[in-house]
Amino acid sequence: MRPLVTDGPVARDAGVGDGAPSLTVVAAPARGRGRRAAPPAADAAVAAVEAAGPGAIALAPAGSPLGPVARLMGADVVALPPDASAAAWVVGVALRAGGDDDEGLLRRLEGLASAAGAAGASLARTRPAVLLRWAGWAWRRCGSCGGGGVPGGPCGRCGTRVDGGVR
Repeated sequence: MRPLVTDGPVARDAGVGDGAPSLTVVAAPARGRGRRAAPPAADAAVAAVEAAGPGAIALAPAGSPLGPVARLMGADVVALPPDASAAAWVVGVALRAGGDDDEGLLRRLEGLASAAGAAGASLARTRPAVLLRWAGWAWRRCGSCGGGGVPGGPCGRCGTRVDGGVR
């Protein structure tokens, strides 16, 4: 499985922490003053994406510097839903899918984030592997970027509504 990166609060809400298989968590900067103040959040995001290594997928919550930093560093980015519980649900499903193959994983994660953004985490009782397969099958290309999502939901990459176009 490709390495995943997400922010600490999202990982905590998902019930996982740094050290979970294939997950790197962006550390929250420590508070400080003066010369020894902690580095900004963007520096922590750079360190996390770098630690995750090549092929990382950033599961970026809204408003986090993780998304823009990961894009600048060449990593793939999935925009998590703005609702904190839906974002945590997406991260939890992504991690519990286990040894899912790398082929199409980004598309499946975009579809999953899109479905959670459209309807919340209403499929929570379905097995993670089944959810990811369904999300890959339901995925449709976004008309605004190279990403996509489920018809009627937000794009898993840019947030624009996906109208159900080409797979």
